Amino acid sequence: MVQLFRQLMIICIAIIAVLAPTEMGFAQGTFGSLPDPITSRDLDRYGEYLSLSDQQLVAIAADHRPYLEEFRELRDGDIERFLNDVRELAMDFDLSKRREVERLVRTFNRLMAQVRSMDERLFDSMLDVLTDEQAAKLPRVRQMRERTRYTSEMTRGVAFLNPAVRVDLSELVHELNLPPNVLERVDPVLEMYERRLTLAARDLFGSTTTMILETLKRLEEKGFTEGTPSDPRIALRLFEAFQEIWADISADVLDDAATIAALHRTTYRSLAGVMPTEDLRQLQAEYYRRAYPEAAIVGRAARRQFDAAMAHEDVPDDLKPSIASMADAHWQSQNRITRQIIELLEARRRDISIRELVRSSEDERQQQIDDLRAAATKADEAILESLHELLGESLAEKVRQARPEETHRRMVINMARSRGFSDGPEQILARLPRRISNHEIERYADQLGLDEGQRAVLESVHEDYLERYRQLGELHMAPLRRAVQELATFEADIRPTSTLSRDRIDEIFALHETAFQAIRDLDERFFDDMQLVVEAKHESMLREMRLERERTAYLGPAAPQNLSENSALNEGAAEAAIDISRLLDDAQLRDTLNTQSREVLRSYTQQSMSLVREKFNADMGMQRALQIMAASTDRRDFRRVLGAAGRDLQQANRTLAALNRETLNELRDLLDESDARQLEYQYRRRAFPNVYDDASAAEPRITVALELPDLGETQRSQLRDLAMEYRSEYARVANRMFEVHEANLAFGENRPGGQQRRELRNDLERLRFERDEINERAKRQLRAILNEDQLQRVGDDSSR
Repeated sequence: MVQLFRQLMIICIAIIAVLAPTEMGFAQGTFGSLPDPITSRDLDRYGEYLSLSDQQLVAIAADHRPYLEEFRELRDGDIERFLNDVRELAMDFDLSKRREVERLVRTFNRLMAQVRSMDERLFDSMLDVLTDEQAAKLPRVRQMRERTRYTSEMTRGVAFLNPAVRVDLSELVHELNLPPNVLERVDPVLEMYERRLTLAARDLFGSTTTMILETLKRLEEKGFTEGTPSDPRIALRLFEAFQEIWADISADVLDDAATIAALHRTTYRSLAGVMPTEDLRQLQAEYYRRAYPEAAIVGRAARRQFDAAMAHEDVPDDLKPSIASMADAHWQSQNRITRQIIELLEARRRDISIRELVRSSEDERQQQIDDLRAAATKADEAILESLHELLGESLAEKVRQARPEETHRRMVINMARSRGFSDGPEQILARLPRRISNHEIERYADQLGLDEGQRAVLESVHEDYLERYRQLGELHMAPLRRAVQELATFEADIRPTSTLSRDRIDEIFALHETAFQAIRDLDERFFDDMQLVVEAKHESMLREMRLERERTAYLGPAAPQNLSENSALNEGAAEAAIDISRLLDDAQLRDTLNTQSREVLRSYTQQSMSLVREKFNADMGMQRALQIMAASTDRRDFRRVLGAAGRDLQQANRTLAALNRETLNELRDLLDESDARQLEYQYRRRAFPNVYDDASAAEPRITVALELPDLGETQRSQLRDLAMEYRSEYARVANRMFEVHEANLAFGENRPGGQQRRELRNDLERLRFERDEINERAKRQLRAILNEDQLQRVGDDSSR
């Protein structure tokens, strides 16, 4: 019963998210409990709606920068203190904390008022640069922002009960990029909708902010004022009292949510009368997906097949009218089922009870929903059978394969690739050492100072090596390639007719181990033969070359992938993939090393060799675990299969990354200042790709713009000023992001608890937000400086 009490409190807290901020990432690190500031992208969106020129946007941006600075000060001050208080209360919440809850709600309302005041001042400043026609549209932009403030995480608990409260049909219509003649018909419907939606969102927001206080007040009136009750009889009475109170005070919140949902449905019906059918269907699909996910799935399987059939190049054109007619009739039929499900969902959402929330009980409506979905599935199967008969067996199979359905195996594969763990089965082949190239032979000869005769002998040794490498290809690598193709075929097969056992996967990885070792043995034989050519005084250099080749074999030639810092398995992975020796070559710094730094490098090469082998084995262990997981049909295997492999990989990455950092610091102290900065910069780029690999960076566009041959003097001067300001600001944020990443890795090694890691993630989110703002401002300034033709050549993706 005590546990039941805790569940009730969690539900109550969730309804007002001010007491339960989520772990989601938000731009300013507020966890969504308060709205993020208006961003540069928001300004561009508003500017598009208001038809602002680039010059107008640049003028507005001048007021936007102090707005962002004011918001940052609020976030780092009062909002940070508020969030800390919220976290403390959420961790130890009970009925005795009513006064603390009241204080936090007052603080929350004050902070929301401050954000609103800042927003309004920014909008007021825009009036100075707007035409009368643009100014007439500004109230709708203010409403957009107001709805954004109301749909912060404050309504998260209500969205759990009724997801429709987080939908904005105006935004969904905007995403369709409708032609002007359609927008002209649609806009009057949306203008009325936006006005009513803003008022309804305001009412819902007010209901949610008072609900928790009203609940605690009424519980206190009934005598429940102490913490968690230990007496089961008191807990039972509390449960009964809570149900009674919920039925009363939740009515306003649920009614407000139902009002918003009804407004969506009414507006959608109005839009149906003025929008083209195809656009309407796209709107419906996204609207239902967000507001009624339980109903959105109806007819999806058939729609995918029909879309595939209409788009497939092998389907004859004379069949497509019949397919389109069949699809339209089925869409209309499934729509009727969808509407019935939505009606049941709305009725259920209006009067959901505490008992249903706590125990997830199945009610009569849920059974009706399940029956309707089963009927829809049967209808899909029937219409697809008719479609396949129309197409014929061969063509129907092509259509089926054109739009494969997601499976557990594909989800595992896609998950692994999205986190940078695997490039699929082909990664197994990629981890075989490449042959020693002619270029490397020339480099060895230059470094050893070989004369022409010695070079000829070395080339002969290399030719013998290449022939043996070719033989290894036939003996070991060809069977491995066939086995890897077997894995790739299994991955691509959506409905495999055969199984891939764990024993077979082990056999494939054993083939890789055999091929890898055969290449390593061949490498050693090559260096043994090469020793006949080298003079005794160069034997130490030859040993370094041998070690370098071994390191290359285990590390592989590929650059480290762009890994997510949010996964513990990835901690230090990019940094561990760095080879300091290779880094010095890439930065053209090896020739600048003095005696001491060369000794550091030799020591590093020897120390790192065993760690590199361990990392290689851990990488291959993870590849094996992922292949086993992809072939498994049991989702419960996930943690067990990947657990040990993940721990081994994590430890190998951390250890090697630590040695790389230690060596970098030693070399930095021994190099001159300029070379040290260059080495550190190159190291950072490889160690922290999430900081330095920024797809939205404005730098490439600025660089191209500065090289345009037809720039005027004024343009060139403005671009130089822009480049100087942008690069300075960008470098400042990048350096700070680097420091946060380093701190994040340090906490990962020390494991001090979740609070510090959470704060670091918050810092990183805020810095990403700041970096995005710097990029967007620079792109906006570019649009104002360059003409349309120049912008096309620069390739600015945000040009309008």
